[in-house]
Amino acid sequence: MLESAQVFAEQLVVELKKLGISIRWESVKISSYQGMESTGKPIIHFHFDEQELAGKYVLVIEDMIDSRTTLAALLLALEALQSSVLHVAVLLKN
Repeated sequence: MLESAQVFAEQLVVELKKLGISIRWESVKISSYQGMESTGKPIIHFHFDEQELAGKYVLVIEDMIDSRTTLAALLLALEALQSSVLHVAVLLKN
């Protein structure tokens, strides 16, 4: 989960649990801005052992997509970790 999506994620997880879907919650921080300008080079900070994603179903939850650069970088990094299935849930698209 991207840290800025906390409230959206909490509500989504409640609904997924109602459907009987088991959830493991992890955070990722991605930096791509200096002040108000995008550097165009996202830096990804996993807050867990990223090797644990191999063969797992992954749902990335984001509150807003702006330039898509950050999300694209995260998806590439997750694909490289060989997660089994990768999905994205987004609250807002700019």
